[in-house]
Amino acid sequence: MKKPAPRPETEAQLHAKVTDYLRRSLPADAVFHHSPNEGRRGWIAQKSLKTYGTRAGWPDIEIIWEGRFYSIELKSKSGRVEDTQMSAMKDITTAGGAWIVCRSLDEVELALNGWGIPLKARIAA
Repeated sequence: MKKPAPRPETEAQLHAKVTDYLRRSLPADAVFHHSPNEGRRGWIAQKSLKTYGTRAGWPDIEIIWEGRFYSIELKSKSGRVEDTQMSAMKDITTAGGAWIVCRSLDEVELALNGWGIPLKARIAA
């Protein structure tokens, strides 16, 4: 009897791995944050979030290091970038920030290296 193929990694699973990795890997003078923008909420909660400045399409991870803003949008292997996310990306890059889509932990590490952020830890090979 064949083993069933493993299920593809979900965006939530990837996000948890990335959070753990960033906690271990980013230099002490870097800060990262996730704005919980996803999920369904009632209209009252949605209105409240919008009133306080929550923006549709905002990236999953924000990193600030040495006065620069970096952002990572996490997607599963089959996830697609929404129009609101493309709009946020254009605004972030126009303002001088960096924005990238990552579909794996390896891609996150490549992005951090590409941005020149010195890492305290690497992905275990």
